[in-house]
Amino acid sequence: MLAKKVSLPKSSEQKFAFDVFIYGLTQVFVGLKGLFVLPVIAKILGATKYGIWSQVMVTISLLSPILTLRLEMASVRYLAAKGEKEVRGEFFSMLGMIWLATMTALGIIFFLAVI
Repeated sequence: MLAKKVSLPKSSEQKFAFDVFIYGLTQVFVGLKGLFVLPVIAKILGATKYGIWSQVMVTISLLSPILTLRLEMASVRYLAAKGEKEVRGEFFSMLGMIWLATMTALGIIFFLAVI
């Protein structure tokens, strides 16, 4: 069976291309940010404090996907069909649940660290 090529109107194709370009450009800037920010942070903090800062950043980047349960895209997809008022309510309830999970995890970590 031959697949039909779905052709978007020219304006939709141009908008899509522009959106992809903007997204790519922002990703380049985010990637290049480290080249400029990290030397400044290392010079200001010194070797020991930079090591502590680095460990904290690694811990945050490792815990973020675990604590958010990688539901970023799922929540966007779920909330896309809702109205603005419903979205606000759902968003704040999800935010509260994530906060509660984070505080529980941190409490357990600190409790185990003391023991």
